[in-house]
Amino acid sequence: LSLTLARLGKNSQDTAHRLRGLAEVIVAQDRNGDAEKLIRASLDIYRQSGVPDSSLIVAIARGILAKSLTAQGKFAEAIATYDKIEKDLKTGPVMFDQFFAGSLDRSVALAAAGRADEARPVAEKALQQAVKTVGNKHYKTAEARGVTAMIMVKNGRNAPALIAFQGALPILLSRSRQSDTASSSRAGRDRRLGLILESYIGLLADIRGTPLERSAGLDAAAEAFRIADIARSRSVQGALAAS
Repeated sequence: LSLTLARLGKNSQDTAHRLRGLAEVIVAQDRNGDAEKLIRASLDIYRQSGVPDSSLIVAIARGILAKSLTAQGKFAEAIATYDKIEKDLKTGPVMFDQFFAGSLDRSVALAAAGRADEARPVAEKALQQAVKTVGNKHYKTAEARGVTAMIMVKNGRNAPALIAFQGALPILLSRSRQSDTASSSRAGRDRRLGLILESYIGLLADIRGTPLERSAGLDAAAEAFRIADIARSRSVQGALAAS
C-alpha cells in the first residue's frame, strides 16, 4: 500500500485494491472497526475513479465491509450492504450466486435482526455449496449446518434443529478439524461457533422434560453443562493464544 501510494497517489484504483487487501488481513485479525474504515476508504476511491457499483471488484469490497459490520453487531448496516450487492449485481446474477448467495455472515446478520425466514434460504444455500465442494465431513459444511440449525431454532423447528446440531457439533468441536478450512478467518469461525453453541444450549433448555428430549435419548441438562464447559475452555484457550 505504501509503495502504491508513493508511485500512483491516493486516488488510483491500484491504491483501492491494496486497501481492500489490507482490510481483508485486518478482518482476519478481528480488528473489524479498523477494517471498516479501510474498506470504506477503498470504496470511496473506486467511486471517485469511476468504477461502477455493478463491477465484481466493488461487490467484493462491499462483501468485506458487510463481514466487518456483522462482526461488530451492526446487523442492519450489514444487511443493507448485502442487499446493495445483490441489487448492483442483478445484471450478473451468476456472480452474486457464486460469491454471496450462500454467505454465512449474511444469514447470521438476518437471523440476529429477527429475519429468520430470510436467513434460512441463505444458510441452506451455504450448506448445499459446502456439501458439493468439500463434502459432509468438512468443518465448513458442519459450520453451515450449525448456522442452519440455529435458524431452525429461531423458526421454532426444534426437532430438525436438534438433529442438525447433533450432526454438526462433533466436527465443529474437534480441534483437528480447525485447520481444514481457509475460507474464513479463525476469529470469524470462532464467533460463529459461539453463536451456534449458545443456540444449542438454549434449545436444550427449551426441550428439557419434553417428549423430544425423551425421544432423542438425551439428558438435556447434562448435555447443556457439557457444551458450556467446552465453550468456556475454548474461550480460555483462545484468550491465551491471543495473548
